[in-house]
Amino acid sequence: MIIKGAIASPVPEISGYLKDKIEMVFTYALSEHEAKVLYIGLEKLSTQIEEEKVANMPEISCIFTKDGEISMAIDSEDLLAVNTNRLCIYAIERWREIGGSDILILMVFLEELCHVIWNITDEIKVKYKVFDILKRIWPDFKIEDIYKL
Repeated sequence: MIIKGAIASPVPEISGYLKDKIEMVFTYALSEHEAKVLYIGLEKLSTQIEEEKVANMPEISCIFTKDGEISMAIDSEDLLAVNTNRLCIYAIERWREIGGSDILILMVFLEELCHVIWNITDEIKVKYKVFDILKRIWPDFKIEDIYKL
């Protein structure tokens, strides 16, 4: 499977437990700062996964777009069908339009990954999981500081 219009972008390094589990594709570029913020989030996410001993983590494709729109195609004329990893699609300009703070970027990024990794469908429960990860970055945070639950 290919993503049409994929481009080069500053990319957060994916290491450790997540190295072979998360793929990042860009049709719209991150800033260097956004890439650094996502790197920090990935490091803390990896720590959370390892400490909780998450088993059978699925492969995830993170697709970064301008506005949430993507176009995909089968990458070989010899294939009749294809399945794909779980997709997390991000609209970069949307987070930039509403301020694009480090906290906001991480909340958006981590929430979609947490839905997939922990198989959480409930929006409130997933916010608590994201908060557990954010506390690794900002230990003095309270959940009320970032979420209106």
